Amino acid sequence: MKLLLVTGMSGAGKSRAADVLEDLGYYCIDNVPPKLIPSLIDLAANGAGELSRMAVITDVRGGSLFQNIESVVAALKQSGIYLKILFLDASNEVLIRRYKENRRKHPLCERNDIPLSQAVAEEREMVRPLRQMADYVVDTSQTSNAQFKERLTDLVIGNDRGTVHIQCKSFGFKYGADTEADLVFDVRCLPNPFYIESLKHQTGLDKDIEEYIFGFAESVEFERRL
Repeated sequence: MKLLLVTGMSGAGKSRAADVLEDLGYYCIDNVPPKLIPSLIDLAANGAGELSRMAVITDVRGGSLFQNIESVVAALKQSGIYLKILFLDASNEVLIRRYKENRRKHPLCERNDIPLSQAVAEEREMVRPLRQMADYVVDTSQTSNAQFKERLTDLVIGNDRGTVHIQCKSFGFKYGADTEADLVFDVRCLPNPFYIESLKHQTGLDKDIEEYIFGFAESVEFERRL
């Protein structure tokens, strides 16, 4: 069987992920205490064919039952089971805004009697080891529902096919660096057509921009090295 462990920050989109994964043929189970995961695997191994692809969502809602998640994951990996971890994240500011908009309570607010900002900060520290262990990290801060579905589908389907999935993205540093990126190439060293009046309103998809940038030796050398 294939087990996808879905975790991450509260409010980062785990419920949306479950909807997408169900459409992809995964049997999704939400809010599972980590200690129960081996029992679900045993159930699948004993002939429950519909559980051949299972997505288990676990997070801080489990309270004290969530605290042993790292040891459970370590044991599962040692057992040789096919296991991938999907960690969903978003910036603290976005998470706080989402909770304010939907009027839901953060799991740690009522339990620990703390304000929302503190709850988000404490949760981030709690799940930090899981983020480091994750096979996939998806930041949903600036991701629409359609983009999220496409991103998750590419990750899951690409992995099922045994392929390497490469996603190329461009961004402006003034909006913040892409937190998902494994590699970031800074091209601010290249000639900037924005300062040419006839080019400033065009984009990198326009032929004039391409010809301008690659009219400089440093651009050609940069591409060669890249």
